[in-house]
Amino acid sequence: MKFTMERSELIAAVNTVLKAMPSRAPSPLLECILMEANLQKNELRLLCTDTSLQIETFTPASVELAGVIAVPGKLFGEIIRRLPEGPIEIELKEGQEKGNALTIRQGKSKTNLQGMSPEEFPEMPVAISLSEFTIEQCKLSSMIRQTLFATAQEDSRPILTGGYLCSEGGMLRMVGLDGYRLAVRNEGCAFQDGISAVVPGASLSAIERVLGDEGMVKVDISHTTALFDMGHTRINTVLLSGEYMKYQKIIPTERLTCVTVNRSELLSAIDRASLMAREGKNNLIRFSIGFDTLTITSNSEMGDVVEELPIALSGGELEIAFNAKYLTDVLKVLDSEEVVMEFTTNVSPCVVRPVEGSAWLYLVLPVRIFA
Repeated sequence: MKFTMERSELIAAVNTVLKAMPSRAPSPLLECILMEANLQKNELRLLCTDTSLQIETFTPASVELAGVIAVPGKLFGEIIRRLPEGPIEIELKEGQEKGNALTIRQGKSKTNLQGMSPEEFPEMPVAISLSEFTIEQCKLSSMIRQTLFATAQEDSRPILTGGYLCSEGGMLRMVGLDGYRLAVRNEGCAFQDGISAVVPGASLSAIERVLGDEGMVKVDISHTTALFDMGHTRINTVLLSGEYMKYQKIIPTERLTCVTVNRSELLSAIDRASLMAREGKNNLIRFSIGFDTLTITSNSEMGDVVEELPIALSGGELEIAFNAKYLTDVLKVLDSEEVVMEFTTNVSPCVVRPVEGSAWLYLVLPVRIFA
């Protein structure tokens, strides 16, 4: 194997696939990147997997001799990263595959790196597709970003640690739910009916970091896996098994108090109030919803904070409390200038939705307060 390519392009490809490397690998091969030079296509293929998530990417290279090897991923990446900009020559001399001695050259710099045989590298098989859809990369990235934070972090209910991807009501939908808040994101795209998959949160995080601002991504879903194909990069992930919660049943249908408020002003006010709330160890902030003013308060032994915001109110006045983090997590991922907050009682979930349309919906549980 012998090829030459620019350092910046090689670094970008290595960084892409390393997102699939496990933090604690059960075997040395899972700490490796599979590197394959293709003479006919004049390209380099890199692949990394933890056996439940696999990322492979293809990048142009000047290939003189085809070949394949598994190299220690993090060490290889650090070696390339410390070289200056310019072309890098990488060579595995013919007959050395068994010895796995890889030579990395640039100018007067030369590094020999011991690799491993690629024969036992655990590539994930591509399963038979049951449903598929194609969507703009930027839209799928937005769907993940605006729901991933609401997935569960603990394994007490494993199915909730993933994002639920489904087709419903003529829309593609992604859902995150952890028992304290609910995130629903809708997007129109060309898809087949019957989409239903729960993608692990760690996989969604890796996918979001690989997705770009331009181009399309094709998603193929099977019984056990999902393949996200961006052309130059493919991500294969195992799906979570089990039935997802009937989240529609927890969305309130009755709204007695409705508040329209500027999103960035509300976020800033909650952020300031949460400084004192954190000192109180419970991160509790209180909303006092009046005729045209929302008053946000927090207090602790260190002091107190009072914030007032102008609002448009429909319905009755209300006193309610929240964990500040659950509200800020929602407001930070939104881009809308204004949001609508709907309430039923001070112990019922708050619904956050756009002023117009139904692109997204969030539900946040309040904290019970005692006078």
